[in-house]
Amino acid sequence: TIKSVDADDVNADLKNWARVQGVEVCLVLYGNEAIDLPAGSNYTDCNGTAVDMSTLTGTRAKRMHVPFRNVFQLRSQGLSAVL
Repeated sequence: TIKSVDADDVNADLKNWARVQGVEVCLVLYGNEAIDLPAGSNYTDCNGTAVDMSTLTGTRAKRMHVPFRNVFQLRSQGLSAVL
């Protein structure tokens, strides 16, 4: 069974760590050079939400954003029953 939880939820009850088989890491990196972005320049953030880069403000305004996502296996399914 795949279940998405925040690390805080697992940390609250430490016995749950033995049941964690993998973790997904997602980072959204953005450039340091301001560029002209046309309206509707979207990327999908780590929560699966489409974000229009042309509407961002502050240090992220007018910057290209690229999400990087990876899943890391911590232990095999057979070993999680033993822990």
